[in-house]
Amino acid sequence: MVQKGMLFLHAACIEYDGRAVAFSGDSGVGKSTRAASWVAALSAQWISGDRPLLCHKKNEYYACGLPWDGKEQIIRSVEVSLLTILQVHRAGFQRLRRMTPEQARNLLMSQCFIPMWDTQTAIKAMETIRYMSEQIHFCHVFCGADEESAKELWQLLYSKPMKVMEEKEMLKVKKGFKISKVAGEYMAIPVGEMVKEFDGTVILNEVSAFIFRHLADGISREDLQDLILEEFEVSADRAGKDLDKLLAKFREYHMMECEE
Repeated sequence: MVQKGMLFLHAACIEYDGRAVAFSGDSGVGKSTRAASWVAALSAQWISGDRPLLCHKKNEYYACGLPWDGKEQIIRSVEVSLLTILQVHRAGFQRLRRMTPEQARNLLMSQCFIPMWDTQTAIKAMETIRYMSEQIHFCHVFCGADEESAKELWQLLYSKPMKVMEEKEMLKVKKGFKISKVAGEYMAIPVGEMVKEFDGTVILNEVSAFIFRHLADGISREDLQDLILEEFEVSADRAGKDLDKLLAKFREYHMMECEE
């Protein structure tokens, strides 16, 4: 399948109004709960609970349900025109922000099956990812997992596309850090290959641990500040100044990178 330009995407995928919407992102971020809210609120139908196949034909991309779905085992044997792929961020507000091709490519590289043990097939998968990142509609989505959030998100996607926000540079902590709570303190601890590059740990308070977790997925500074204001009782001015200080500290420690 990979050799024929098809890819498996780690996503919860539903069909609504004849188009497919895929909710993607790392495990545990809430892909399935958000897809399920569309099913409950809008009478959308499942395509795949965990692993739809993406394919291209007749100048269009499609999402397909296949038997090897993964842990969810929610499968419908259909082929549906793909409207968008959404990278999920937990939030109490509804927001869509367009992704740049580079951001879309990074998402696909982390969430698609790539057989790295087979060099030629892996090269083909990466070539397909490059095409998909340039031709499919991708957005960061900030939303809750309840039915009202699903309805609001549907309005943004289908009825109010002018309210989809512009692309922004994404801030991201480098891979290879894990947050643990040790003796009542949060710590960012290097793991795997990062142990060789980073000497020691970084102690975080509750707010900085919250920020660190959101930076793990990649997020714009604007969206990150809005999440802070939603979560903590703090003024916008104070939140902005403290956030910039913390980001400067992460940069000083060489813990961060940017996605254009």
